[in-house]
Amino acid sequence: MAISNFAVREHPTKVKVLNGLTMFCEHPGCEDPAGFLFRTGGGPISAYCRDHAQERAPRVGVTLPEPVGKALTTGW
Repeated sequence: MAISNFAVREHPTKVKVLNGLTMFCEHPGCEDPAGFLFRTGGGPISAYCRDHAQERAPRVGVTLPEPVGKALTTGW
């Protein structure tokens, strides 16, 4: 699915990092725990594991946030 640069600026995608097991990745065939929630504008929320989130992020023009625990332990 192609997304225009205008659409990304008009309705930016937001990503939330999850902490712990709350839901599973929505990618077909994946049963890994979801670690990231994606939402563009007022659209639906999608949950992805780290691997599938890393695939999805460039397609929607975002950089994945670092988990808070990792950022704190690396001095970020």
